[in-house]
Amino acid sequence: MTLGASITPEGIRFAVCSSSARRLWVSLFDDSGAREIDRLELNPEGEGVHALLVPGLGNGTRYGFRADGDYAPERGLWFDPNKLLI
Repeated sequence: MTLGASITPEGIRFAVCSSSARRLWVSLFDDSGAREIDRLELNPEGEGVHALLVPGLGNGTRYGFRADGDYAPERGLWFDPNKLLI
């Protein structure tokens, strides 16, 4: 399985692997990259992988990931869904 963003004939498949995240989203942005136009939750697929196929998207799509989970810096966990992961 390919992680990250993969262009397919149907659209873009987004996939992230995290054994610690409770929820993961892909944020889609307008052409300027300044305004978030959608936030879609990735589906858990097992073994820590979360993925989602978004039909109709293609090359040049501006996106970032967001993750939610424990905020416990002493354990190396810094989850904050308000922060964009690029």
